[in-house]
Amino acid sequence: MKNSSDNKEDTAKQIASEEINNVQVNPAIIKQNECAACHILFKLVDKMQVSESDASEILSDILFHDPKLNDIFIDMVKIKNHATLLNYSDILIISTGLLI
Repeated sequence: MKNSSDNKEDTAKQIASEEINNVQVNPAIIKQNECAACHILFKLVDKMQVSESDASEILSDILFHDPKLNDIFIDMVKIKNHATLLNYSDILIISTGLLI
């Protein structure tokens, strides 16, 4: 039987996956100067009713344990920023592989 931590991660993974897909389909849903990674983070905060710190930790754990989703996440950031300059926080996330 799954514990509440596993259920929370499963829920977060589903939310993150859906929102990453939404951004890939329509990058315009992210405002021009908004951080793509932060967009996902704030969706987790809003939909899961957790703090930014908790959402960041959950997202980092999900991406760390799911290399395929991590690669998709990085691609999403690249696609969002293809026509614009990379946001500083996106650059840190891509270069370190960590969510700040």
